[in-house]
Amino acid sequence: MNIFQVLIRSWQFLIQCVKFLNHNKDLLFFPIISIICTLSLAFILFAGGILKFDAISHFFDNHLWAGILGFIILYFFFSFVIVYFNASLIACTTQRLQGKEASIGDGLGLAGQHWLSLLKWTMLNTSIGLVIRNLENSHNLIEEIIGMILGISWTISTYFVIPVMVLQNVGPFKAIKTGFSIFGRGWRRVLSIFLIFHLFTAALIGILFGLAYLIPQDTKLIIEIAAFLVLTSILIAATIGNAFNGIVNSALYLSYVEKSKPEGFDEALLQGAFAQKRRNKAV
Repeated sequence: MNIFQVLIRSWQFLIQCVKFLNHNKDLLFFPIISIICTLSLAFILFAGGILKFDAISHFFDNHLWAGILGFIILYFFFSFVIVYFNASLIACTTQRLQGKEASIGDGLGLAGQHWLSLLKWTMLNTSIGLVIRNLENSHNLIEEIIGMILGISWTISTYFVIPVMVLQNVGPFKAIKTGFSIFGRGWRRVLSIFLIFHLFTAALIGILFGLAYLIPQDTKLIIEIAAFLVLTSILIAATIGNAFNGIVNSALYLSYVEKSKPEGFDEALLQGAFAQKRRNKAV
């Protein structure tokens, strides 16, 4: 199958994801609550006055390591909130793709059953993520290249980690190994799906920025409205993108691991989602 055919089939798969999300709009609850929790905590800590930037700067000057530790704890907390709601989304989505009744509470409950694995995964992912970001922001070309390569490799290796942990009840290291095997057979489909989706999202945001640029900039109110519309559009795109990620993850996981056709998806499209291993024939 050439790249053009992969893109066509991925577009068709994406359309089916749209239809599934249209019939299951309540799944947007998970990414919405995840974003709200993260923004609310940031507001409470900073805008709410608990942590003032000048106080933070003074604290870092006098207690560097304590400040770094506090930053890591906050980063860890934000990450765990996102991981937990992503796991809830995938758990709920998988149940519905199997034709089962699953409420928002069911998704939260299923993820809660694996809280320890999710906690371990958050610690591992947060630690490695900090190392990668430090390399990417080192202002050293070699270190930035190494950071970029590590970042791509880590993303590929961990794409299916959360569904494997939640649905197979395994730890993060076992989930990485299993998830990498799944991704290795379906990388073209996964990458092409998100290439299409992110191109569409980028085009939409570009249009909004273009419209904002064309609006007369002579009044403060117009500038504020334009900025609000752009920011709102980015948040909406992030919310829908997170929901799509859960749907794609769950559908491909069920197709490959469970060998079952997700409810509402075309079996012909899913059959080509993963490359099949060639078997050597005896002559």
